[in-house]
Amino acid sequence: MKWKNPIRGNNLLIIIVGLLMWNIGMQVHITKITRNNDILNDKLTSYNDKIEKIKSRFTAIDEQNQRVLDANAHAYQESLKYYKDALKQLNDEMRDQIEIIEGGYKLDNLLVFKLIDNSGKSYIDHYSFIDIELSDFEKVEYVCQYLNEHYFEEAGIELKSLEEENGLMTATVNLYEINQDNSGWNMRYFQGTAGGHLTELILTEGLLQRGYKNWPVDVVKFSYNDKKIEYEHVPELEIAQYR
Repeated sequence: MKWKNPIRGNNLLIIIVGLLMWNIGMQVHITKITRNNDILNDKLTSYNDKIEKIKSRFTAIDEQNQRVLDANAHAYQESLKYYKDALKQLNDEMRDQIEIIEGGYKLDNLLVFKLIDNSGKSYIDHYSFIDIELSDFEKVEYVCQYLNEHYFEEAGIELKSLEEENGLMTATVNLYEINQDNSGWNMRYFQGTAGGHLTELILTEGLLQRGYKNWPVDVVKFSYNDKKIEYEHVPELEIAQYR
């Protein structure tokens, strides 16, 4: 019978146990690493989502800024065109005024348009020629258009009729709104004591043309959107105005 060394057997057992413990420890360590890796992956995914959202926001901001730049550029071009057109119109008017003055203010076809100074007195703002070959209705229509273009750009003026009433040629003129928010006559030209009085003078004096010989209008009547005018600051427009 052979003799077995107990120490050697114990060492083997210790080694086996140690290996088992090491293996268990490694499994636990791997499990922790795996768990930590999953956590890190979740965080990375979350960070990536946040980064994408931030990128999306910056993209939206860039697009909005570009739209604003495009809109500003368009607005600038529109403003530039407006001022160029206004300057051309002003130059044309200036040339007409010089022609009228140099021509000695020929009264047979000269129209006069007035404004009010700070003291409340009326004065001649400028002059205009009219084609004497036009019919009476067309002459009054021309004045309506002229007033619209030079004094009441944000509102409409329409000659409804030019008929004889009680032996006097009577022009019926309708003042109508161009904008849906009624920002023309209602909110701008009919408002304020001074503003309303100026509106009355420009319209009545422009349409009656008191200094024009044989002018086809003796009386002018106004309406607002085809209804009777009832505004505090333009009482003269509520009643017929005589030449």
